[in-house]
Amino acid sequence: MLPAIDSLGLRDFLDRFAEIAPTLPIHPSAHPPGTLVLLEATGIDGPRGFAALVILIGTGAVPLTYLLARRLGIAADRSRAAALLIAFSPAALLYGVLSTDAMFATFGLAAACLLVGAGLRDWIGGAIALAVASFFSWALLAVGAFAAVVQLLRRGLRSAVAMAAVAALVVIALYLVLFAATGFDPIGSVRAAGDAYDLGISNARPYLFWLFGSPVAFAVALGIPTAWFAARALGAGNEVAIGLAAIVVVSVLIGLTKAETERIWLFMGPLAAVAAATLVPVRRMPAICVLLVAQALVTQILLDTVW
Repeated sequence: MLPAIDSLGLRDFLDRFAEIAPTLPIHPSAHPPGTLVLLEATGIDGPRGFAALVILIGTGAVPLTYLLARRLGIAADRSRAAALLIAFSPAALLYGVLSTDAMFATFGLAAACLLVGAGLRDWIGGAIALAVASFFSWALLAVGAFAAVVQLLRRGLRSAVAMAAVAALVVIALYLVLFAATGFDPIGSVRAAGDAYDLGISNARPYLFWLFGSPVAFAVALGIPTAWFAARALGAGNEVAIGLAAIVVVSVLIGLTKAETERIWLFMGPLAAVAAATLVPVRRMPAICVLLVAQALVTQILLDTVW
């Protein structure tokens, strides 16, 4: 476990996290401390246990992708296709066993499945899931924006505003409670994450490079067939594709997650898979899965990455 937690204790660590974050390795310094708290709570202190945890939670994204599709009224066969598209996605195959972003994808999906619902009970449950998810990755707050766009397109402005208000109130309430209980400073932690990104490898290229490079890298890592059908769904006005496009555009313009978006945007992959499944030829899914695996294998063999 981190020496800072051992020496300070968990409560004081959270109290001082915004100050300590710059001294941590790049991944924990660029994220809120949810992962570190989870490791402390489970007693995991080695790479094997951590990898097992990531794989166990990360694989939950596959059934949750199916569930999200079904909750959006997509037919069962196409919902299964969406689950297969994410299960065989090159990004999921390459990063799903060694990056906590796979774990974050599951947390984000759990929130999305509820936030796209039609009732207050679903929204409150989804908002709680979103608040917890955001404690692991600030980027997962984009799931709330995605759900708001979907609500707007499916049920109108009133539903979208109501759902967004519930989500915002619950997220703010969670961090107020956390601040009162431990002194955790979410604003300072967001600033620390921004500073960590400023020191990251994205500085090797100018902003304009990532303006186009980030979504292209995400689309290719998602799987070329999946990206193709998701793009077609966007052109057809599919609400899931539009919601995904909205958060991609905002993420690119803000520039906080430029570089490594094939990994950092892993939580957006299931949303793209659901959009793609609305148009994918279901009978050709076996061939499409083979193509996705082949792309992952070629990437692993030919590209030299830090992973």
